[in-house]
Amino acid sequence: MAVPVSSLALVLCDDHAAYRTYLAQLLRRAGLAIVGQASDVVGLRAWLARHAAVPDLVLMDVQMPGGGPAGLAALLRDHPGLRVLALSAHDDPAIVAAMLAAGAGGYLLKDDPLQELVDAIRGVAAGQCRVSQALPPAQQ
Repeated sequence: MAVPVSSLALVLCDDHAAYRTYLAQLLRRAGLAIVGQASDVVGLRAWLARHAAVPDLVLMDVQMPGGGPAGLAALLRDHPGLRVLALSAHDDPAIVAAMLAAGAGGYLLKDDPLQELVDAIRGVAAGQCRVSQALPPAQQ
């Protein structure tokens, strides 16, 4: 069953403030609720500690302070129910595989179309694995 986009609460985690702001605006226009933002995994951990409710999904940059597969794996050890969709400019098969192995529910590229991102958010929030259609088939 598809999760209605309007019922999803998201946290954005990216070290580029301008990109976070722009992405938040786009996702709000698409009907999503942006309930928090962080510039790195330390900030995300602090946000999670301050809020009783776990967001439906975290959109997380791959290359930022405390990020990457090791940062994601550590975060998910402390917050096992957290669903994470990795966003990156990198289409390196090793990075994609490492993020998925670390527990990401999906991997999208930052230049994927907005509708693909919204669909991936809905899918990952529902427990599906979503990978960018722009990646070679072996990575999908």
